[in-house]
Amino acid sequence: MDSKAHMRTQPQTHHCRHSFSTAVVLLRISSLHDWITLRTNSACATDSPQGWKSCVNVWRSEEVLGSSIAIAVLECTWLASSVASVLPFELMDVTNVLSISPGTLTGVAGGRRTSGGDECFCVSRDAHRLSSRLRLPLANSLVFQRRIAFTGGRMLTLGRAVTVRCSNNAEASPLPEKRVLVGCGSAALDFLASVDKFPQPDDKIRSTELQVQGGGNVGNALTAAARLGLECRIFTKVANDGPGSQILAELQGDGVDVSNVVVAEGVSPFTFVIVDKETNTRTCIHTPGSPALIPQELTSASVNSLLNEANLVYFDGRLADTAIVLAEEASKRQLPILVDAERLREGLDDLLSYATYVVASAKFPQSWTSAPTVAEALVKMMLQLPRLKFVIVTLGASGCIMLERHASDASEAEIEDGSVEVNSLVESLSREAGELCGSSPNSITSKVCKLSIANNSDVQQHIWGRFHVGTAETIPASELVDTTGAGDGFIGGVMYAILAGLSAPKMLALGATVGAGSCRALGARPGLPTRADPKVASFL
Repeated sequence: MDSKAHMRTQPQTHHCRHSFSTAVVLLRISSLHDWITLRTNSACATDSPQGWKSCVNVWRSEEVLGSSIAIAVLECTWLASSVASVLPFELMDVTNVLSISPGTLTGVAGGRRTSGGDECFCVSRDAHRLSSRLRLPLANSLVFQRRIAFTGGRMLTLGRAVTVRCSNNAEASPLPEKRVLVGCGSAALDFLASVDKFPQPDDKIRSTELQVQGGGNVGNALTAAARLGLECRIFTKVANDGPGSQILAELQGDGVDVSNVVVAEGVSPFTFVIVDKETNTRTCIHTPGSPALIPQELTSASVNSLLNEANLVYFDGRLADTAIVLAEEASKRQLPILVDAERLREGLDDLLSYATYVVASAKFPQSWTSAPTVAEALVKMMLQLPRLKFVIVTLGASGCIMLERHASDASEAEIEDGSVEVNSLVESLSREAGELCGSSPNSITSKVCKLSIANNSDVQQHIWGRFHVGTAETIPASELVDTTGAGDGFIGGVMYAILAGLSAPKMLALGATVGAGSCRALGARPGLPTRADPKVASFL
């Protein structure tokens, strides 16, 4: 393959500044006098255009990180970049806000120091509303977690814990204009047990760590996308039992709209996950919920609620009978559809016929097409699914391969002359990708080529397209905890990239970064990054 047929691509960073009339300010207070000053607003009242108009509300924590921390909701006329010169306290952080009710936050609960900066915890009465209203600087985030207490054996939800991660970066990244994502599929409760070594038959072993947390492909992917800033809606089914309540609470805590979820008598879906620390593998034993979701439970009101103003619809391949009904309606509304093709499932072929984008597991393309190689399988998928704009196959630590469809009238500078043999092209790209230095995800991209394969009758078929071979993030062994949900995290990053209009190389790098974050904690969701994470901030 001529070296001119492919090129290296590097994601670029774009930033812009915003100013708003309201802000949440995080301050470190060293004395009671400072606290009283802030509370009464006496020292900060000013006629200067850079002062604040009023202190809407303020809360103080007890001793945290050696001093007290205050969160103030302020009506401001200053820009975030100039606030440090206005306030007479050590400024830990400022978060710009479009609008916020003074009663939304209810208090400061605690704090801690982390490698990424300081964190202060407060409690919100309405985490979902707060999440949708905040415009966060690149290095800040709000992470919503459940705060629970056990009273008489009953678990009571006290509220949502809001984690404000602090930094000195006051630049804000705009959210995509089109950012409403709908997901249909599995949301479950995961019981994760980490073990030193996978048990043999009849063994009795102890776990080294146990976590109970939300899971399921669509639940995980939407959580990843929501933490990046998308407005997510989910359609699934849970029971009105304890696990069902926890499934919904965790999704709500991350800002996912669960108002259309079907809740009924029965048993919620759950999965036992054994994480083998010796081999860095995980084994999943899934129990579907019962009774199963049926198409009649997808009402016309739910369809409208889900799809109105939606920009992308995602299916994880489960609940196929109902998913096909929703996919058909989404197609009528000309909404793009992404399908997760994890493995062969009943009804998946029908769902794939509506797909605009497909993200497939390593084995799926060849299993579905019977092609001898992954490269040929991807071309064959494009030939069989004419609506597809791209298909990605994820390869774990080996990265991913993406085939992107292009029109044959692309500019001459982008087109490789003549027909190209797909296997040699992908092998060449993979070799060059393997030679890239650095631990961060990167990619190698081909020119637009006429990609040809022979069908079962040895007749040549072709499409115009380009391949991208992406590398995975290199995770040090000391940081690799659990690969559960890494693929879901990848998909969450890809969906953000689609709606943000990112280039294919940047899309693959963002997906790989989000997926790698999932691998740094036990379970699919605790390690998923937010917009604050420096590793994803450059993509947003």
